Amino acid sequence: MNQRPGPHKPRPRLVTKTQGNCMGSTPAIKSPGYAALLGGALFLCFFPFLPEQGAATLSLSLFLTALLAALFLYPLLRGWVDGQVDLFHPISFAVLAYLFPNYVIKSLYLLFHGWPEGQSSCPLYLPQYQLMALLLVLLAYLALALGYWLRLGERLGQMLPAPPHFPLDPGESRGLLLALFLGGYLLIYVLAATWSGFYEREHETTWRQLSCIGYYCFFLMAFLYFRHPAAAPRLKLPLLFMAVITAAFLLTSGSRYALLMHIMYFLGAWQFARGRGLSRSTLLKALAVPIILLPLVLVISTNYRLVAYKNYGSRSHETASKRIDNFSEAIVKTLNSNVSENVDFAYEILINRLPGLDTLIVVLSAGPQAKALERAFGIDNNIPDDLFWMLVPRLFYPEKPIMMERGKYFGYIYWGQPLSIYSFPALTPIADLYRFGGVLALFVGMLVMGIFLKVVRTWLIGKEGQVGAYAALFYIYLITPLRGAFESSYTSLFFVTSRCLVVLYSFVLLIYLCYLLLNRPSVSSKKAIYRQPPA
Repeated sequence: MNQRPGPHKPRPRLVTKTQGNCMGSTPAIKSPGYAALLGGALFLCFFPFLPEQGAATLSLSLFLTALLAALFLYPLLRGWVDGQVDLFHPISFAVLAYLFPNYVIKSLYLLFHGWPEGQSSCPLYLPQYQLMALLLVLLAYLALALGYWLRLGERLGQMLPAPPHFPLDPGESRGLLLALFLGGYLLIYVLAATWSGFYEREHETTWRQLSCIGYYCFFLMAFLYFRHPAAAPRLKLPLLFMAVITAAFLLTSGSRYALLMHIMYFLGAWQFARGRGLSRSTLLKALAVPIILLPLVLVISTNYRLVAYKNYGSRSHETASKRIDNFSEAIVKTLNSNVSENVDFAYEILINRLPGLDTLIVVLSAGPQAKALERAFGIDNNIPDDLFWMLVPRLFYPEKPIMMERGKYFGYIYWGQPLSIYSFPALTPIADLYRFGGVLALFVGMLVMGIFLKVVRTWLIGKEGQVGAYAALFYIYLITPLRGAFESSYTSLFFVTSRCLVVLYSFVLLIYLCYLLLNRPSVSSKKAIYRQPPA
């Protein structure tokens, strides 16, 4: 055999190590190239179909859209190449749940279909404003990724006390979780059946937040089911019962957002019970569920809302009989339409439910008269005001301003919506920061949001080791509100986080006290409730 003399040295493999990036220290072999290829393919596929009028501006907008698509998909592709994709990594979840559909898909829609029907009048010079909006989105995303990349968030997260952890045995917890689940959903039903309106924000009290007990119990039951395969046969029936009750409440709530979020909660329990990421085949299965269910959920839930308002004038005093009647009529209405009509209906709903780029365009085109109206309504300094009032519990100060009240003023100023309704178009953090302080406020605000997400990630998940049940519960219920926060004002994420922490700690304390009262041998009063879970 013809071989060169000397010691054999294998040819080095081309692997690039990246440190401290948005996905951690993992090998990135081909994912930058994949992202660039996808961005280039997106640009080349859509470029021939651009309208001729304003071709130069539209071409730049399409190029920026392709660039954003490549940047958004890059973290996911790196996980795909590495073989483990963390579906609930803060950056990945923000991309999948909001950034990609609400900016990339919405930008393509505006480029080829124009301004959506049913919204406010189309702004003049739409192509120019779209180009400016895409540049601001690019800056916002880079600031968000930079904030997450900085070591400051990791250091702050390591300074926080360890998340709650004490033994949660599948056999002993089954009955307790089921009892608390029924109590939580009973409270949800009583509140929905007795309140005089769905948007009655003066009743947004601690009691409504404590009704989340049912949601938390369902998450923990699903987590135990997937974490302990040996105990799965004993947990299957209680988990199925919880799933049926949850689905019944969600399908008769008319809330499309709540349905989507509960699918995310279930997927979160599935992922962190099995490990810290999903394999490629498992990821495809996980994403297939919401993708397949999304059109059906949109059509049925929207028909339910329309039927409820037609029959009763509002979604108030939703008793069991009302829920069943409205849902039956919504199903009949859906079945009476053919497949193409339902698909068109779902498409129209989806386009109108992707607030992001269009909101920023409206803010850019509003002009100085919008600022004058903000000052007249007293909402021009909403961000520092909201951050201050976030620290004041409503329990101790009932006159605390309601964020929903301020939101309807923005809907009136920028979208021309009547002040008498609460269902207003979303403001979004990017548009909120820009209208508050321009480019500088946008960069600083998104940088702070990135640092905040890194703090949450470091505190609850860390870099290695098995994720505990309560750490996973806290993390999922603090990260999944990103979907709703990106459709609201900038401060909504911090406000929701502070409120969720109070409710989550109250729930964990309730579980602990129930164990003590039941005199379970696996937990004693001498054991500390807060300690780091074993790796």
